[in-house]
Amino acid sequence: GPVRTNTLGHLAHGVWPLLLILSLSCIATASINPPTVRIKPIGPSDIAASLPEKWGKSGEDVPIADIVKHATNPDAWLDRYYSRSGANYSRVNLLVSAGSGRRVFHDPHTCFLGNGYFLHDVGLEKIDTPVGPVTCQLSEVEDPEHNRSLMAFLYIVDAKQFQTTQGVNLALLYQTILGDAGRPSYFLRFRMMLPGTGPDRKEELRSFVRSVWQTIGPRVCDAAAKPK
Repeated sequence: GPVRTNTLGHLAHGVWPLLLILSLSCIATASINPPTVRIKPIGPSDIAASLPEKWGKSGEDVPIADIVKHATNPDAWLDRYYSRSGANYSRVNLLVSAGSGRRVFHDPHTCFLGNGYFLHDVGLEKIDTPVGPVTCQLSEVEDPEHNRSLMAFLYIVDAKQFQTTQGVNLALLYQTILGDAGRPSYFLRFRMMLPGTGPDRKEELRSFVRSVWQTIGPRVCDAAAKPK
């Protein structure tokens, strides 16, 4: 075909809208006052050793690894095991990471894959609790021997629940442009440590999520939490 002329002029038609959006974003960011009160994130001392529905702490808290601390730089971190006795012994790992930057949030699919595990998403699981519902991403963890166990996770940004890193990144982008309310953001993970994905294991996981949420739900989703 004929040689196209005035290429720069054609490109400018796409650049001007981008410059306009960037300018408006800078004006909006400059006009927003930062929050005067920063809410303190929950930490290990805020989650009791004994939880509702007969869940109790098992062993000592696991300290954050140096490589994880360098990569995520969380403001608060908890890696703890809980268990309960009964007809079927149950053991669950609770991971809570809190912070204010995008680095705090990672995709568990990538992390598990890096350790030789595959994460298969099953669907969203809404769990009713005495302090309100919590919706998690329910997944099956497949180990190198192809055994499967259950795991649930979610993110909290500005007291709202998200189940994907894409949703979190979009929420953080809005925070960057429009400002935040001083609330910390969270990644919460609940992982069954015993194999099995049947109805009994699923109900055990639901029970644990329900017990934890009764303790921290009002804190992570309430602007009236204790300030720093």
